[in-house]
Amino acid sequence: MTDDEFLCQFTACTLAPEHFNHVGHVRLGWILLRKFSPDDAVRQACAGIHRYASHLGAADKFHWTITEALLRLLLAGGAANRGQDWPAFLAANAPLLIDARARLALHYSPERLAGAAARTAFVQPDRAPASMTLPWGGGTRYLKNRRLQRTRHSYGRWAGMRQKLKIFAAGQEMADPCSLTC
Repeated sequence: MTDDEFLCQFTACTLAPEHFNHVGHVRLGWILLRKFSPDDAVRQACAGIHRYASHLGAADKFHWTITEALLRLLLAGGAANRGQDWPAFLAANAPLLIDARARLALHYSPERLAGAAARTAFVQPDRAPASMTLPWGGGTRYLKNRRLQRTRHSYGRWAGMRQKLKIFAAGQEMADPCSLTC
């Protein structure tokens, strides 16, 4: 399944649940971080996962802080690097795939993640916040690289997909959610 097919099926809530295991969550984050700014990727991922979980009758499983923290770790692991394909990214980030809970435990205590506020909004790490916040926002180098990435691709396609995902994140219905791949 291509990245566009994966994103299309996920967005339309037609992705088979067996394709949205931990690796599926990581793949979604990787795709979104390559297409959007970190803040937009977080919004798209959180809105999308919550919608998908609700569609499956499991809305209570969604956890905002875990989702955003994992996206931050993916970003630190090079997810926004357009020069790295999916298999190379997986190989470079094996520890995150093998035991994401252990990686999160470096930054968060169980009590912090168990709090009600952590389920509905991002809560800052209480153990090792520096490494969790350093790659986020990225400063001048990150912004310069994002501008270069945008100019390498058809701006119209990028802007069109971004607008369609903003509509999705806002909870508005689209006539054809799979038009994201157009």
